[in-house]
Amino acid sequence: MALGSEEVGVEIGMKIKRFVGNDMRQAMRQVREDQGPDAVILSTRRTDEGFEIIAAIDYDESLVREAAAQAGEAGRLDVANARRPQPPAPSPPATLRTPPLPAGVGRIKDNAQRFTSPPAATRDNADIGAHPRSHAGQASGMAAMATATPSEYDGMQRELADLRSMLESQFSGLAWKDFGTRSPMQARMLREFTRMGLDADVAADIVAQLPAAMNAAQSRYLPMGLLADRLAIIDPEPLDQGGVIALIGPTGVGKTTTLAKLAARYVLRNGLKQVALVTTDDFRIGAEEQLFHYGRLLGVPVYAASGAKELAKLLARLSDQRLLLIDTPGLCHGDPRMDALGDALLHGPAQVKPLLVLAANAQSGSLDQAAVAYSRFRPQGCVITKLDEAAVLGGALSVIIRHHLRIDYVTDGQRVPEDIARPQAQRLVCRALRMLDHDALVDDNVMAERFGKIAGSLA
Repeated sequence: MALGSEEVGVEIGMKIKRFVGNDMRQAMRQVREDQGPDAVILSTRRTDEGFEIIAAIDYDESLVREAAAQAGEAGRLDVANARRPQPPAPSPPATLRTPPLPAGVGRIKDNAQRFTSPPAATRDNADIGAHPRSHAGQASGMAAMATATPSEYDGMQRELADLRSMLESQFSGLAWKDFGTRSPMQARMLREFTRMGLDADVAADIVAQLPAAMNAAQSRYLPMGLLADRLAIIDPEPLDQGGVIALIGPTGVGKTTTLAKLAARYVLRNGLKQVALVTTDDFRIGAEEQLFHYGRLLGVPVYAASGAKELAKLLARLSDQRLLLIDTPGLCHGDPRMDALGDALLHGPAQVKPLLVLAANAQSGSLDQAAVAYSRFRPQGCVITKLDEAAVLGGALSVIIRHHLRIDYVTDGQRVPEDIARPQAQRLVCRALRMLDHDALVDDNVMAERFGKIAGSLA
């Protein structure tokens, strides 16, 4: 028989149909489209034709129990030959009935929970409609599970995962739609934060702090004020305090150029005395030559240290310098040199203040990985680079807020020393807003995926 559905019995007061699909997802879709959200799944099994589901509407549990008792415990319920019992059995108490769920999911989801049992639930069910299951039904299910081949078991597991994913997606969509109806201002701000590139956890945390009743003006400016308040910036700036500052971060974020900008900024404000540069990047081709070139242009000495021991000796020798800026190599997570560098910076003869350098044009996931990997250095602040190359700023701001990083400097170009500045939280947020494409729309499916599971806690 071709895949599809057929009516298998109507004589016990229910409209019962048989559905066959290539897998559980396809068969469940046929049930939902044909019989709606109030359909009740009576049995499931795998056949030569595909995956079979017997479902019914106008379900009366008392009639099914009577038919099951007449059929006995052997085999499946013969719903096609079942007869309405005489006299009709009294209806079960109201507490045994399952209340209807939102449209689009309904009682299909209640009965689909049977599939979350071991693979026995996907075999022939001798306990259709029996709640709780009889001992005979349990024994039959265990026997069916024991006879399932590994490939059948894996297939059942995949189908269960597909079904769960489908149900979760439906519930997320319903939850997001309900949240948008009840809290339209909050839903609009979540859309705005999503377009800014802000991560879902940070956006939800800010929106949860908003008052329930807001006018249009408040919904526009209050969330941005809360976002700005989460950006930590302190005075005075690190250069004025002097000491030993090391720039750490992944490869390609602009550490060497940023170091030159910091040195030039200090020289312009304090002169050439008691400032020196140190490079430890002997891995990247041309890194040392680049910093030596900047040193000649600025008129400040530059030193090179290869390895942790040499760096420790150099720091001890340059302890009389008022400001010492250290350029470090870009190391990936798990690189053994990261531990050695951390020991040299944190446990050496000088008290080093690490600053984490993050590129604003990187993806939020990459920035988060970098923040986690370099947390062992206990960075006291961060520098956001490449603002001019970023499409959105929300990803960088999310990582900074999540990891409680202080912003010390921002850069937005290659010029030394012009393209470096002290940050201002309000200006950063306003810049993130100006970068938005206000004609771009965020699909409801995206919003449901990001916020559907937590929409109830935001209301």
